[in-house]
Amino acid sequence: MSIFKKLKFLWEILNNKNLQEYCNFLEILKKRMPDPNLRNYESKLIHAMYLLSADLAEKNGMKIGSNTSIEPTVIFIGHHNIEIGDNVVIGSYCNIRAVDEKIIIGNNIMLGQFVSIIGANHLCKDKNILINAQGVESKKIIIHDDVWIGSNSLILPGVIIGEGGVIAGGAMVTDNVEPYHIVGGVPAKVIGKRT
Repeated sequence: MSIFKKLKFLWEILNNKNLQEYCNFLEILKKRMPDPNLRNYESKLIHAMYLLSADLAEKNGMKIGSNTSIEPTVIFIGHHNIEIGDNVVIGSYCNIRAVDEKIIIGNNIMLGQFVSIIGANHLCKDKNILINAQGVESKKIIIHDDVWIGSNSLILPGVIIGEGGVIAGGAMVTDNVEPYHIVGGVPAKVIGKRT
């Protein structure tokens, strides 16, 4: 069944409030659900939305690895420039925006809620040109394997986070992070190392 047929089918079920059709649809999805403990209908609906949105993202050219969990509230811009590896968890309300350059997220990565990974920045240096007329500058972002990015962090264009890096919650990362370093603050500075 194509993604559009799935969405249409789900919409018809919800619009008509046909509980039996909804339960049948959930039984079909159960085979694809990584968490068999989801029991209530709201959780299953949210998970169904996740499955459908992941399918839609892949149809738009985004590469998503296996055993990856993406909350349905995540915003992706520039699907064709986003690559996500295996065993990745992307928390609620994350914002991942790739414009002209790639955002590459490796394997075994955790992104807390409200993390923003922004691959472009507005230009604003020329005071004689309106800010909204100056365009944007895109830079590639690479997040290597085994990285944890805490909630409410901001990763800016051009950043490379080395393997095993940890970004403390609320950090604004403007420079590269060396492997196995822990950074935090605004702007982010080294606050420790994994040993």
